[in-house]
Amino acid sequence: MVKLSILIVNWNSADYLGQCLDSLFTHLPEFPCEVIVVDNNSADNSVEVLRRYKNVHVIENQYNYGFAVANNQAFRVSNGEYVMPINPDTRLQKDTLEILVRALDESPDVGIASPVLVSNGALELPTMKLTLFPPSRTFGLLLSLFRGGNKGAASGGAIYDEEIPAKWVLGTGYICRRSAVQTDNLFVEDTFLFSEEYYLCDQMRRSGFKIAIYPRARIEHFKSVTFKFATKRSIVANRLLTAATWKARRDFYGAIPAALSSGYIAIDNAIIWILMTIWKSGQSIFGRTVDRSFLLAYWSGMVTSIKLLVFGEKYFTSVNKDTRTFFNGGIEPPFPPLTR
Repeated sequence: MVKLSILIVNWNSADYLGQCLDSLFTHLPEFPCEVIVVDNNSADNSVEVLRRYKNVHVIENQYNYGFAVANNQAFRVSNGEYVMPINPDTRLQKDTLEILVRALDESPDVGIASPVLVSNGALELPTMKLTLFPPSRTFGLLLSLFRGGNKGAASGGAIYDEEIPAKWVLGTGYICRRSAVQTDNLFVEDTFLFSEEYYLCDQMRRSGFKIAIYPRARIEHFKSVTFKFATKRSIVANRLLTAATWKARRDFYGAIPAALSSGYIAIDNAIIWILMTIWKSGQSIFGRTVDRSFLLAYWSGMVTSIKLLVFGEKYFTSVNKDTRTFFNGGIEPPFPPLTR
């Protein structure tokens, strides 16, 4: 029987995909594993890269179906007792798979075992609170100005070797107990991308399972490779992230609190957009310049939050449809997913 199924969803990440697979096969443990890659109609040479790996089960989609749908495709054909969704822009470190699988074997009440992420040489706990009113970006900007741009030490406290309980884990490379998932899908498919882990972790806790982080298990993550080099793509992603987080807040806190949250976020984005616009018009202020992409991101956050406040679910659905068509060259992909 397969012990661990490793699921990778790829879209135009050929430069990272080979590194990811090399690290997986370099650190493959002794217990039986399978690697399944779903390629979301990449336009680069990702498929050619995949053909170099004979032990990888490849699913080639004819369209880009997003993160959740593609992961669920892989999940449904996987056979492992445990399942690990991992991004292609990652590199596995030594003993990570053994540490996480051993933790699940030894602790039947743990539904998700997560590693610590390594980003730019720094360790990061893959946790994030779904607060109703997130920290003010305006306050963060003003604080940064008063500090002269020095953000100070990283927050989050020290990372120790002991198991760290968590309410939510976000990121990549966590391992799920298949028997704890209890459905044919690993992720809800309401969004093209973002917020999937909130629902997965909530379902785990409701089923009586714990979520834990194991600091000695580590994965290097390069983060947001899909978006970081394209301004238009980043704006679309920012809009979707705002909508996906709104839905999570509505589902977990209720409609009225989520509406209040949208109003607060809209005001916060409006203030920071005005401040940064003024800052941009006076290039000599603090001797700095403001990139246009930042202005667009805050404008998008403000407008999206206002529309979510007014139109709610209808606008959320529209944002997801627009995102799907954007990442498919203006075409709405057919369902169920078409493969080659």
